[in-house]
Amino acid sequence: MFDPLGQSRTVGREGEVVRIPVGTGPGGGGLFVGAGRSFPETNQAICGPFLARWEQKGGPAIYGFPIGPQVIEVPEDGKPYLVQYFERARFEPHPENAATNQILLGQSGRAGDDSKARERRTV
Repeated sequence: MFDPLGQSRTVGREGEVVRIPVGTGPGGGGLFVGAGRSFPETNQAICGPFLARWEQKGGPAIYGFPIGPQVIEVPEDGKPYLVQYFERARFEPHPENAATNQILLGQSGRAGDDSKARERRTV
């Protein structure tokens, strides 16, 4: 049976974020390559501007360790974003910003259930 673009496998999953791995290898792989740092605690690595931001702004005390590789995410807005998840943050590069503000914390949970967030704030 012909299944154009895997449509039968995506029925009911229309609002999910698509995650696409961007590579593996020394220094974490992905789009940011070169000198990196590996963490045996999570078996993950950070490199490039993500590593610089992580080291300059607090490291494991603030963000925790990396918990996944760099991936391209396509959230509900349909735009692809390179991201890397940490225990307490999600990093996104924004090269259009000034040099000191090119790595931003992602909006994890922006598509989540806002009523539950309001409930937690009002309790």
